[in-house]
Amino acid sequence: MGCGMVRIASPQLSISHARPGHPGRRQIRIAYDLVVEPGDAMAGRELQEVIALVAVDAHDAAVAPSSAPVVYLAGTVTAIDGSHRRVIERELDRVDLDVVADWWATNNAGEPVAIAEWLDHLAGSIVLQLDGVVLDEARTPVVTGSWGALGSD
Repeated sequence: MGCGMVRIASPQLSISHARPGHPGRRQIRIAYDLVVEPGDAMAGRELQEVIALVAVDAHDAAVAPSSAPVVYLAGTVTAIDGSHRRVIERELDRVDLDVVADWWATNNAGEPVAIAEWLDHLAGSIVLQLDGVVLDEARTPVVTGSWGALGSD
């Protein structure tokens, strides 16, 4: 979806244990290549960079996941000729990604009723803008897992 000669390539998302001895923490890593064609007028310009970690609805539960980003970061990056790897990392409490189980209640007839869906399918969203105009945007492949207290990660 590039506009001009600035583009996002090879977006990736990984979620891992943050540090040994801290089982309740997770490291979120969103990476991509910022590509600026040689001689492009964007070279040297400060671009707005918006990174978000979002839940993806895989339609595998009765209730859709929250649409609010788990992580939302806005900053700037300088466009430089060539391809340069950008890596954005944040440490989170695993409760923020909790997918222990879908929560269910029962109605008066004893039938199950879904009341919550955890964030078990996640993707990174990347947007590059110049003065409010979107130059390019991309989404990482979806990462699926169970990061909660009873999860298997």
